[in-house]
Amino acid sequence: MEPNAYDAVQPEREMLVRFCARYTGNPEAAEDLAHQTLLRAWEREEQLREPRARRKWLLGIARNVCSDWGRRRARELPLRDFPSATDSSQADDIDLDLELERDDLAALLDRALSLLPEETREALLQKYVEELSHAEIADVLGLTERAVEARLYRGKLALRRILATDLRDEARAFGLITESSGSFQETRIWCPFCGRRRLLGSFGQGVPELTLRCPACCRAPTANVASYASSAMFGGMKSFRAAHNRLLAWFEMLFGEGLSHGALPCFACGARAAASVDPVPGGSWDRWAVPGIHIRCPVCGSKVDSTMSGRVLSLPEVRAFWRAHPRLRLLPARAVEADGERAVVTRYEDATGGTRLEVVCSLDSLRVLAIHRSDAPHDL
Repeated sequence: MEPNAYDAVQPEREMLVRFCARYTGNPEAAEDLAHQTLLRAWEREEQLREPRARRKWLLGIARNVCSDWGRRRARELPLRDFPSATDSSQADDIDLDLELERDDLAALLDRALSLLPEETREALLQKYVEELSHAEIADVLGLTERAVEARLYRGKLALRRILATDLRDEARAFGLITESSGSFQETRIWCPFCGRRRLLGSFGQGVPELTLRCPACCRAPTANVASYASSAMFGGMKSFRAAHNRLLAWFEMLFGEGLSHGALPCFACGARAAASVDPVPGGSWDRWAVPGIHIRCPVCGSKVDSTMSGRVLSLPEVRAFWRAHPRLRLLPARAVEADGERAVVTRYEDATGGTRLEVVCSLDSLRVLAIHRSDAPHDL
């Protein structure tokens, strides 16, 4: 290789050495793995369509090289390092399980990262694998350092949630979560969707994170009635009902302002964040297939998501109705036209009586158009 060519790839080689060392846990092998990565990249140079994505492309190749190395090492270890039957003196010095599990742990974290949004995954990799500073990450991603800090904070929370739900059993086996991490207990709050079961609640660990889920409605590991992490909101709180009321009040302030003006200051960085609603066809929907509401910050990537029924539940009138009728159930939403606008009717009903509250919201302007209450029983 010509000297100037070597100088050109030297920064990439150093970055790949750091990556391979952290990925495999074997600094001695990192130099060779980085060299293999650059060689494979040189052989496939024509596959790189976007030069600006070269760093991401190289890291993808490096992950494959490291995974191949780990699988070969796992196959070779029993033959190379396992003592003979007559040499029992070495048996206690060999931690074969640790060697075999290292590659499995890397694969588990790769799976967890793959479930994150791309922009969040890239920020975490640059911080904890490439060991870039916040200023360097901000320069690469075109963000402010404050936005990078917010993205990393949310990314760590999201990664922890994935390990505690989707990948819970595997994460527990590696000691990444404890038995108490993400544990749930029954609350006194009835599920506002089915009205048949009491919600299970957890405050999580580390940064206080309220999670409420219904054992009947929330079948998927990541399906929750409510989930939000905030030290300022939940720090020191022990009552699930009080914490949920505080979250609903914040949602009403957040969505109320955002949905009436179309945008609001981002709660993480203060930039202008846009509010939107999913486009939906006309007709009716079951309890879960309802329009989703989203608030997105284009600067730091902060986001808040809710269903229309969740937003409606945060309204003061609906919260008062819930207090008066603790066992609510959510009926199928209906598409209507109101005041010349496309609208959706969200309907809550007392599961023990029949008293109903209907909230009409515009699908275009996202405003609450009308609230109707009926004390007469209805046929479903």
